[in-house]
Parts: sequence; structure tokens; C-alpha cells
Amino acid sequence: MKKVLFFSMLACAFVACGGGNVDKVKNATLRGYDTMTISAAIEGSKICASIKYEDVSKDGLNAVKIICTESNEQIAGRNAKLEENYNAELEQYNENVKRYEKALKDAIEKNKKDRDVAIARLQDTLKKSFTKSLSYDEILKISMDNCKADANNRTKCNDDGILSALKAAGVEESKIGFWTLKSLPSNFASIFGYHDEVLTLASRDAINAGFFSIYKPKEAPSKPEAIKTASREISFIIKPDNTVEPKKDDFFVVVDGKKEKGDYRILSEFYKR
Repeated sequence: MKKVLFFSMLACAFVACGGGNVDKVKNATLRGYDTMTISAAIEGSKICASIKYEDVSKDGLNAVKIICTESNEQIAGRNAKLEENYNAELEQYNENVKRYEKALKDAIEKNKKDRDVAIARLQDTLKKSFTKSLSYDEILKISMDNCKADANNRTKCNDDGILSALKAAGVEESKIGFWTLKSLPSNFASIFGYHDEVLTLASRDAINAGFFSIYKPKEAPSKPEAIKTASREISFIIKPDNTVEPKKDDFFVVVDGKKEKGDYRILSEFYKR
């Protein structure tokens, strides 16, 4: 007799003992899951370490809440999923960083080449149509000293300053030349534009790569903390004809004390064998 009483107490510790509405829910079957009672599905699964049945009837509505405290095995599965998602996000982030860095490197190299071509073209123009040509560094210095980018990243230059610098360097119009000295400032504007682009590319949110823009990756994903506790809360309604159905929109998951809305899947998983 003592043994029977002892095991009955153990049973009540694992599955809260009840009667009336609780028994109706425990012994009921659900539409689509009529081969197994609710209690058989929940208590026979490996999801719960403990189960509590609570009569929450109120205002004439008969209802029972079931609280399933998840097992260590179930929590380990949650943590494995967290780790899997984190690793996938980290891999995608690292891939985006590589794509961005390559696009940035390619863009800078292209702009440097374009700048070199523009300077070489101006040197050739000076050589053919003016009294003196200038070195690469001299041309670049004149453009940097007299040009700047506005708020819209458009290049604006001090044309008078460029012309004065050219004259100070000994550049004058040639009698056999076609171009006038006043036509040269636009060349320095384009040279500065290429140079400024190289200096500012790394600070931009997006890099043009052909027909596409590659955006600078944001911060790397943070590794999530391991879940320590988790439980499921499901409420059932007992209808006047004594049939039972899940209470709509009353599915919850509580993870480390944080309660969030769940869906029908947290019930249907109990029926999987």
C-alpha cells in the first residue's frame, strides 16, 4: 500500500494531478490527431522534463493551460540551432566582407589608372600646345591645391589659382598650339575628381561594381548566449459538448524568462514519434 501511494505521489510530481476540466483535456483527442489523447501525446514525447496542467476557467469559459518545461535534450537542440544560425550568418558576413574589399580594391585601382591616363593626356597636351610640360607630381599638386569636392561630391576648382600656378611653373601658350591656357582648368578638375575618389572610396557605404552596388558590411553578428531554460504554454477550451480544441492564438514559448508568441507547431510537435 505504501509503495502504491509513493508512486502515485511521483506521478503527481511529474504531471500535475487534476480532475474535472483537467481530466477532460487530458483524455480528449484533437481533430487531425484522433489516434492519441492530448496527455498521451504530451507525456509520451521527449520534449518535456515536467508537465503542469492548470484549470484556468474564467467567466463561464472552461479552459485548461498546459505548461511543459523542456528537457535538457530539447534545450540542447535549441542551442544547436542557435549555433547553426550564427555560423551561417557569420559565414555570410565574412563572404560579404571579401566581396566588398575586392570591389573597393578594384575601384581604387581603376580610379588610379583613370587618373594616370588623365595626367598623361594633359602632359601630352602641354607638350604639344604649350611652352612647357609638367611632371606627374606637379600636375597632381596643382589639382589638389586648387580643387575640392562640394557636399554632393562634385569637383569645383579655383580656375584663377590653376592659371597662376601654371604661369609660375613656366607654362605659356605656344604660337603653334591649338589650345588656350584658359582651357586647361577643366583638366585639373577631372584629375582631382579621380584622386578624391581614391581618397574617399573607403568611407562610402556602397561601391559601384559594374551594374551593381556592393554595400559595406555592417557589424559582424554577435554570438548568442546559450539557452538555459525553456518551456511551452498551450491553452485548451472545453466546449459545451465536452469536445476540446486549442485556444486560438494562445500558444507561447518562454525562453530564459522571455515569453513570446508561438504557433500551432509547438503543439503538433508533441505528436511526432
